[in-house]
Amino acid sequence: MEKELEQEWRRRAGAFYRSCMPYIGDMIRSGLPLVIFALIIIGAAYYTDFIANIPADFPAAAVGALLLTPVLYWSPMRTWLKPADIVFLMPREGAMGPYTRRSLRHTLPGGLLLSAAVLLLYWPIRAHVPQDALTGWSPALFPVLAALLALKLLAGAAAWRERQIAWPASRMLLKAVRLALTAWLIYVWLTAHPLTALLMTLPSLFLWWAASRLPARHGLPWERLIQEEERTEGRYMGFFGWFTDVPSQPSSVRSRPYFSWIAAVIPLRRRSTYTYLYSLSAARTELGGMLLRLTLIGMLCSYWLGDSVWLGGWGAAVCTLLFLVIAGLQSSALVSWHRHTVWRHVYPLPELERLRSAAVVDRFVLAVIAVLLWLSGCLPLLLDGALLPAVLAGAGMLVYVLMRPRRMLRKQLMEEEDD
Repeated sequence: MEKELEQEWRRRAGAFYRSCMPYIGDMIRSGLPLVIFALIIIGAAYYTDFIANIPADFPAAAVGALLLTPVLYWSPMRTWLKPADIVFLMPREGAMGPYTRRSLRHTLPGGLLLSAAVLLLYWPIRAHVPQDALTGWSPALFPVLAALLALKLLAGAAAWRERQIAWPASRMLLKAVRLALTAWLIYVWLTAHPLTALLMTLPSLFLWWAASRLPARHGLPWERLIQEEERTEGRYMGFFGWFTDVPSQPSSVRSRPYFSWIAAVIPLRRRSTYTYLYSLSAARTELGGMLLRLTLIGMLCSYWLGDSVWLGGWGAAVCTLLFLVIAGLQSSALVSWHRHTVWRHVYPLPELERLRSAAVVDRFVLAVIAVLLWLSGCLPLLLDGALLPAVLAGAGMLVYVLMRPRRMLRKQLMEEEDD
């Protein structure tokens, strides 16, 4: 029976990777590898210049903890489980041990390599600030590398134990404790003597293990593993969807109270029905998360280019416009939502207001993104006296935000007439 389950694991893994191969070819043909290669070259040049100019009082240990904590904390697990497995595989739960261990062995090597790579990339920063300001200790690379790899292995086991916890509140609390302990232990290993760091690490691990024994746990958290697998496959398909058409995936919905409050200020009128629906759709679905991540990345890149006044400030101006156009391409999917839902023909909703409401929400979202991008990239230009690039970038963003909804509405009307 164990061999059958292991063969089933291999079959599912092979089927998933084979299904991704055509999309990988489309991704390569899109030119993404060249973009990544160019970013690596530019990033290496900036990183080399940054290392050469590190001040003596630079907080290298704190920066290392900030960089390494997400890498060590993140412990994914591919199980390839499907909703039907609750019926067909659950009777074999007692024999699923080799199946789950195979999943752990599948994901841990990649996590270990990523942790080692991030540490090696970070280590020149730590080497340029050799002595800690408080302890005066200069850590060596190999003891820290060994400790971090051990912590990564323990993180994989801890993440599995967290998945087993039955109550969401207890699971979230335990994950928060592990995140804080991970950051603190990384900082300790980057600043203290290895023996001292070990004496601090062992009690911390024991306390976390004792706390994890308190909540009730499932032997095999079927529903949680299935949800994680669906989210992971959805991320793969969402990424490949940037380059080619992919099979549709069920959209995930999250509360996001920091966005959803916007819908509460919309007046409760019949003609505002679709404005309310599109606002919640943009805030609570994966589109909102995608736009949020894209905006944060764009703000960071724009700030770097604006602070350095690269190419006389035109680099930051082009960067802000580029990220705004990319955000517009992503938000254009909002118009096609609620187009084929059945309740549109059941409730007396103002059908003529649907596209206009989608355009209003789209314009508001792009306006907020434009303001954030302009402040991040062009405000430093104004402070440095580069007035023309900042003003022209703002004007271009304003024209794009004002003109785009009309073009979008005309295109959508033509598509619906063709249907």
